Amino acid sequence: VTASDTSQQAREFRANALFNLAATSAQRAQDAPEAQGKQLAPDAIEKSKAFLAAFPQHPDGSKVQAMLAAMYQLTGDKAGITSTYAPLLANPAQYGDLALTQAGVTASQAGNHDDAAKLFAAALDQNPY
Repeated sequence: VTASDTSQQAREFRANALFNLAATSAQRAQDAPEAQGKQLAPDAIEKSKAFLAAFPQHPDGSKVQAMLAAMYQLTGDKAGITSTYAPLLANPAQYGDLALTQAGVTASQAGNHDDAAKLFAAALDQNPY
């Protein structure tokens, strides 16, 4: 309902709703037994992607990125994990230091250490403190 409303209040409401849908779906998948969690993860992936597509620069973006990576990990989709941080790696100047750091953690956990180093370096370039 709020997708076409450009007021700040509507955008905040929509961001909160999409975030909560993604977080609730991800938590449900993580709390379920493994086989059921794998079946529930695609819904959480879809909801996380919807949030990130609508609000790519949102302060909660790094949290959703981490949830998305966790859902891909739950399903065993290594290419999906890489896809969560690929846009940040390709154009780090468009993202904040926290998003870049989270992406670096995701890359490191996936065993993609060269990507992780590049993301951490980009985060340090933006915020050396």
